[in-house]
Amino acid sequence: MVDPSVRYGVIDFRHMSTEPGGIGPLAPPAGWSGSTDDYVSFLRRRYRDTGGRQHLIVAARTCREQGSSVIADGANKAAALRVLRKLDEAIRLG
Repeated sequence: MVDPSVRYGVIDFRHMSTEPGGIGPLAPPAGWSGSTDDYVSFLRRRYRDTGGRQHLIVAARTCREQGSSVIADGANKAAALRVLRKLDEAIRLG
């Protein structure tokens, strides 16, 4: 499955946004709106896309190595951090 909202190419994982239309794997498409639960569901759907999954895994690792400051902005920053920390833990535990 290919998610057309995933922007493939060079991404600076040190500065990610959770704002709709923002840059990076945590940003929903422009015009998106929803609750925190909707946002978490959006990230789950993105994870099901091969490219989206790769981006989220790199984002989780970057967050672990560089801290929460890698998520620059957005109302869903806290939710994104929770998801990335859980993903990183799941990957490391195998």
